[in-house]
Amino acid sequence: MPDQSDTVIENFEKGDFDGDEILRVESPIPYSVYKLRLPNLDTNAGKSNGYRLIYLMVSKDNLVVLLAIYYKKEIEDVTDNYVKDLADGYFLALLPETDDTEGDCYGEAKSLPLDFDF
Repeated sequence: MPDQSDTVIENFEKGDFDGDEILRVESPIPYSVYKLRLPNLDTNAGKSNGYRLIYLMVSKDNLVVLLAIYYKKEIEDVTDNYVKDLADGYFLALLPETDDTEGDCYGEAKSLPLDFDF
């Protein structure tokens, strides 16, 4: 998939954000999550049995974060809850670690495991 990933990155750099929006969150930091279908060039199956790239885009900054990539033949589909957990995990990882004794409401930032059951 190296040739495809270069093309995807180049498109992102040009501001071309492909894929289907699968989640939109209007929070203090509005963001959307997209699923991009990519063909497996090693087979003749096309996009239907190719790769899926799930990415988060923070609208105001055009910040793109890769959340997951998987092969469609190995994982049929991901749930909305899984996608939300991935996005939440990204934002939780940005929170500073704090000492709960100071009364901070955030607590310690923890990232979510990447081996969820789909």
